[in-house]
Amino acid sequence: MLLSEADKEIDAEWIIPWSDIQFGQIISQKGSCTINRGKWHGDVIIHQFKLQSDVEVSSFWSDVQSLSKLRHENLLLFMGIAIPSLGSSYTIVNSAPRGVSVANFRLGLKNGKPERIGMRAAVSISRQVAQATGYLHARGIIHGKLNPHNIFLEGDNYRVKLSLLDHGLVDTASLQIGYGCIPKTQVSYYSPELVRSMIVEPPEVHFTIQSTKFSDVYALGSFMYDLISGSPPFHQEHVDSILWRIGNGQTTSLQDVNCNARLKALMTSCWAYDAAERPSCVEVVRRLQPSALLCKSHSCSEPERLNRLGQCKLAC
Repeated sequence: MLLSEADKEIDAEWIIPWSDIQFGQIISQKGSCTINRGKWHGDVIIHQFKLQSDVEVSSFWSDVQSLSKLRHENLLLFMGIAIPSLGSSYTIVNSAPRGVSVANFRLGLKNGKPERIGMRAAVSISRQVAQATGYLHARGIIHGKLNPHNIFLEGDNYRVKLSLLDHGLVDTASLQIGYGCIPKTQVSYYSPELVRSMIVEPPEVHFTIQSTKFSDVYALGSFMYDLISGSPPFHQEHVDSILWRIGNGQTTSLQDVNCNARLKALMTSCWAYDAAERPSCVEVVRRLQPSALLCKSHSCSEPERLNRLGQCKLAC
């Protein structure tokens, strides 16, 4: 594999020989991205991207530079990249989570009933996700795809592993001409400002503005609601109705949600229509702390140190 001058900024230790990777089952496929299970010194997840333009290739290398600098116990480990000698397939290899995504966890059955996450576990999981997202924000990185498909749970104590690469791909091959598609399970994770910028470019749905740390916090509020209630906000409504409500600043009712007033107030603040009024991830972690003290939780990165970290940029 030959590297351009820009590509040579990537440390050679991150280059994986293409022939060393064993490709396994395809997990998901959409447009220019295919996700496989695989083997490279253990189990890995392989994201293959078909990049057509110089802009896409430049963005890929920028993302790789950022990924290679990230180390946090609640992030899936970046293993490296691989590019075949021929073709335009660019591949990112991450460690495979030793568990299931929150989206798939909900599909499981226990004693014939859907799996539910208890309150103390929900607080612990939310706190870990907030800490990992806060770490990214302190590095100048926006997640942009914070939803149940990209949050994995490992072990009986629900240790979180957050993926920066999207696992919630939708097969658009069977769509009608002129239509775009987004998973209903993800719709209520989009902030009002993102929803108002949404456009359909069949078969994809895009936003005309970029995700921000504020839209990540909005998604974090929806994730907390999802964990505690067992379903995403507005889950009984049609997608069009959900988008209209969110775009107009409406939030789902918390009246019947079985949690304390402190958690309800936190979710409400995460959903503030004015993005600048939403709390930071550091603040979310702090406000979860009183509830987390009731849990048997392990210690993660210290949130008060997040703002001391360096800056970099990622646009996955």
